[in-house]
Amino acid sequence: MTDNTPEALVADWLNPRTEHKCWADPRLPEPWDFTAPLVHIQSGPGAEIALTLDAVILDVDVYAARADNAGNVANRVRAELQLRLPGHTWESGLTVSAVRVETLPFWSPDPKVFKRSASYRVYFHGLLES
Repeated sequence: MTDNTPEALVADWLNPRTEHKCWADPRLPEPWDFTAPLVHIQSGPGAEIALTLDAVILDVDVYAARADNAGNVANRVRAELQLRLPGHTWESGLTVSAVRVETLPFWSPDPKVFKRSASYRVYFHGLLES
């Protein structure tokens, strides 16, 4: 994605690190059969961008045709966000100082695929330009 929303920035950052499609658009890509897992990132309730510091909640769902793939990718996303995203700075100067797990990856009902959901609080510093 090319916009500067928190979910788009994090999705673009995660894409090469998870080796799976990370998607921040509110609509899932069509058609997607989930044989390759898909990471879907959206701002959670209460997320709002402040001028210089903000704690944004990102809801992350991992969809996959197989349960083990969904679980493995969700755990990989968690590790990347917790261990590697803090300290990252984008060209604009926006920096992530910390990431806190709000909810660990858990099984979430979906009648067609296996889905793991989690929420993360990401602390951004700097000015996010829209």
